[in-house]
Amino acid sequence: MSTKIRSSQQLYIDENLQFNSKKGVGLVAGTTSGDAVEFAQMNTAIADAVSGVGSSIHVPVADLAASKAIVAAGRADKMLMLIETIGLYHFDAESTVASNDGTIIRPTDVASDVAAGRWIKMSSILTDHALLDNILGNGGYHLSLAERDKLTGIEAGADVTDSTNVGAAINGTTADTTLNDADFVPIVSGGVLGKFTITILKAFLATYFNTLYNKYVHPNHTGDVTSVADGAQTIAANAVTNAKLADMTTGTIKGRTTAATGDPEDLSKAQVLAMLNVADGANAYTHPNHSGDVTSVGDGVQTIAAKAVTLTKMADMATASFVGRNTAAAGIPEILPIGTVKSMLGLTPSNQSTRTYRATPAGTINGSNAMFTISALIISGTEELYKNGMLMNAGAGNDYTIAYAATTTITFLTAPSSTPFIDTVLISYSV
Repeated sequence: MSTKIRSSQQLYIDENLQFNSKKGVGLVAGTTSGDAVEFAQMNTAIADAVSGVGSSIHVPVADLAASKAIVAAGRADKMLMLIETIGLYHFDAESTVASNDGTIIRPTDVASDVAAGRWIKMSSILTDHALLDNILGNGGYHLSLAERDKLTGIEAGADVTDSTNVGAAINGTTADTTLNDADFVPIVSGGVLGKFTITILKAFLATYFNTLYNKYVHPNHTGDVTSVADGAQTIAANAVTNAKLADMTTGTIKGRTTAATGDPEDLSKAQVLAMLNVADGANAYTHPNHSGDVTSVGDGVQTIAAKAVTLTKMADMATASFVGRNTAAAGIPEILPIGTVKSMLGLTPSNQSTRTYRATPAGTINGSNAMFTISALIISGTEELYKNGMLMNAGAGNDYTIAYAATTTITFLTAPSSTPFIDTVLISYSV
């Protein structure tokens, strides 16, 4: 026979609990320091820790063949792996660089170099040209230190008239190491056959590099005037506003009366009338008399007729509001809510409200529903809410909170219960 302890409050134990070889069951996962750890929660934490390491570092393998044999399920993007005979590699799941079984290794289950997935070496010793060429992608080229020194000598402004390094490089032999005019092919300059001399070469190189690296590139234009590089410029549609037109003389109209096509002109009243074949004062527009809701004589003052502004012609107003004015001093009418009108009329809960006693708010009592409603705008603070005959206390963190509106909403902190008996909820209020 088992013994059950049930309490709705926190249970304190002063001594150690003896389980007598039994399990503690029904635990929830711990959330803070000092909480018991549930079995599944512990297993999940261990699995997450192990999988995190496993997805980033692969166990070492012996050689190239072993690394190529690792299948997709055993690889992860950015994973590190030591191949004991050839070095440290990382896996790039997106790489399609040509493989070479050295610095770039393609796994056996990656069908071809077109498909993505490579082990890439993270450290290399550049001991020969072939290895460097592989790293550069089988298409790179580099200079030896001696070759570099030859070129940097020119770049540093060395005298190339008797440079042994440059002379040997151009002549292709170590026998002739002097750079002179004979090392350059003849050219035609100004229609005269002549030598491409060193002086001309220096000037040409200076002009060439200045043109190549400092050439002004005309930008693309945007805005009112558009263009691509130094191509034709175009005024954008709708770009020429009135403000961007040249000033006009008062009393003139822009047009053109001069024969043949040409620039617009500022035309006087007489010129416009002549173009329209209308005599000054003839066929002039006459403003009509207005009748109806708004009346006027000719182009005189317009007047809204008496009683013309009906309710339909007034601006829309919110439901449950009035037209009046509560702001100090005379002014335009205002839309007034019910509360403002009551305050203006001096109406208070004590002299104008209607009291309802022991009403049952709408809502299901089932132990989980905490929200109940009253189909009325309860006057703030006039409600008295009872649960099982006990007066509840309103406010955040207390027994309930209340939202006053056309339908008043009551939210209990703890949902009324339906077991072992059904709670009774009643409310008295004023509207």
